[in-house]
Amino acid sequence: MKISELQKFVRDLVERDETVIASRAAVIAADDGSTAEEVERALAEVSLAVVILAPKWRPTSTATKKPVGILTVTVRVAEVPALNREGDFTTGIDLAEHLAILLNLERPEPSHDILVVDEPGISASLGPDRSTVVWDVPFKTLHQLSERN
Repeated sequence: MKISELQKFVRDLVERDETVIASRAAVIAADDGSTAEEVERALAEVSLAVVILAPKWRPTSTATKKPVGILTVTVRVAEVPALNREGDFTTGIDLAEHLAILLNLERPEPSHDILVVDEPGISASLGPDRSTVVWDVPFKTLHQLSERN
């Protein structure tokens, strides 16, 4: 599995999830320069967005031809509570918790290790506009670089 394929795997799984579909959250892969504009547009339209950040790989052993390491991917849920919480809604924190459950122990491909929720778990922060709340859900998996990467 290529490192970039982990982001696509997570995005595809999130996009097909019934809870995410019912929440009307936009699902965005942060892999190009238009990500900030996409998130802003989604928050203006539906006040809830799920952003799959670009994966990161950190080596744990380089003693072999194919280094082994930890591959991490963060799923970010952004919500404008003042707009999203009018009427029937899925809150950002509820969606973040759901995604932690959905993705935990998923296996991207048969030969790959499983995804697990990573430290520090679900964490919240205010967005730069101070009207958006952002929840990050980090996941990690073991990953060996290979010719396929």
